[in-house]
Amino acid sequence: MKRWVKKLVIIFGVLLLIILLANFGLNIWLKTQLPKYIKNNTDYKVSYKSLEVDLLSGNILSTGITINNKNPQNINVIGFQGTVDTLKVSRFGIYNALFNNQISSSDLLLSKPNLNIILARPVDAKKGKRKDPFLFENIRINEGNISMFRYTKQKFFSVKNLSLYVENLQMAEEDAQDKLPVVFDQYSIKGTDFFFRPDEVYALQINRIETKNGQMSVDKFQLTPLITFEQFKKYYPKKHSFFSSMLKKYSSGIFCWQKIKFL
Repeated sequence: MKRWVKKLVIIFGVLLLIILLANFGLNIWLKTQLPKYIKNNTDYKVSYKSLEVDLLSGNILSTGITINNKNPQNINVIGFQGTVDTLKVSRFGIYNALFNNQISSSDLLLSKPNLNIILARPVDAKKGKRKDPFLFENIRINEGNISMFRYTKQKFFSVKNLSLYVENLQMAEEDAQDKLPVVFDQYSIKGTDFFFRPDEVYALQINRIETKNGQMSVDKFQLTPLITFEQFKKYYPKKHSFFSSMLKKYSSGIFCWQKIKFL
């Protein structure tokens, strides 16, 4: 074997050993110190039963997760409360987590999450834009029970038995009170007991919702007024339509949240 080849083999061998030791050391640190690090450097407290990290790929597998806010009264950050049976993360942004206090990845899988999410108070445009603590491109949820609340603790959205895939998820450019504060390219969804309250006037409820082969089917779609007609005339004098509706079954080839307009 030529001398330069031998040196090259030795160099690669040393590098591989360093990487393996670093990966082993990172896993030990994460298992023993990550909950403390998250508690000291973020607005959340996290515990888990198991955690495995691949330093080279940035992939993470964790089970038995519990997450809560350190200060539930802080309405300036997104609130999380609940559990996740299994979490898988692809290409986790270690640099962002360590130096920018931001959790980011290309793909996120949540299996059997039971979560209450409280949206942060909208940022005053004069004070600048708040940096989102979580950035995920693609999200997949299996068998989830999710509830979302406005910062006022008013229920905004909820769904049970949720199976969801969202591609290229992004937070909306501006904080919104009357619409979902996210945008995305494609999605598929399946769930029951769907609830959505877009404003103070109406609530939307669906017994069962599912997308399949580009079509959406809905069982028992119900749009219910939350106020009386007299209250509507008093508080919304410029609006001329006040209604309630129910559909036992509905299906559509293309369905876009942006095309649903409420009074």
